Amino acid sequence: ENVAQLRDEQQVLIIIGPGGTGKTSILRMAEALIDYFAGPESVRKCAISNTAARLLKGDTLHALCKLPLKDLQNRMGKLTPPVLKKHRKRWKSAKAMFLDEISMVAPDQLLQADVRLRQARGDEEHSFGNLICVFTGDFLQLPPVKKKTLATKMDEQGLIKRDDGSSDDADQERAEPEVRQGLTLWHSIENVFSLCMNIRAPGILSRMQQEMRQGQISSARWQLYESR
Repeated sequence: ENVAQLRDEQQVLIIIGPGGTGKTSILRMAEALIDYFAGPESVRKCAISNTAARLLKGDTLHALCKLPLKDLQNRMGKLTPPVLKKHRKRWKSAKAMFLDEISMVAPDQLLQADVRLRQARGDEEHSFGNLICVFTGDFLQLPPVKKKTLATKMDEQGLIKRDDGSSDDADQERAEPEVRQGLTLWHSIENVFSLCMNIRAPGILSRMQQEMRQGQISSARWQLYESR
């Protein structure tokens, strides 16, 4: 009974924090533990950029989840039977998925990944095919290219603020269906951890970087920065 209850609970985790706080190290430890208990090749790893994907020894999100070039409703957004068969075979032994660079993932891409994982796992009831998912990144780093960010605010009517940040209600726009569903999916995730301690650059450098990220760097810290 307890095992069945755990399987029905949300198994999606968000880990955010600046570079040097140990996000990649946590992923490596989690992968080792999952492979130990669930068997080798139990974790699928991906990122938006090819560089980050290589660092994880994984694939790009588009390649791993068969994301469409445009949207799921487009003709090219449908998987042919042979492609779907290969897609399901690739995910057959998977127990978890790690997605890095979450700040660069657009809402519609998150939704498309969710749909593709449901298709791969044959599980339409649970988000992301009932896989254990860990999303990592830093929203003060790069945003998506020419797309809305997951940090976009949306009201109950599906209206979002325009990119110029205007506060006038007349300058709101209605999100496209997949963008709206992706934002709703993102905000449904409740398990969030924020890493603050910079392990890679401890001490005064860490405090200086934290102040710069917050836009509140002190005069003393700035003078020290200029002196170097």
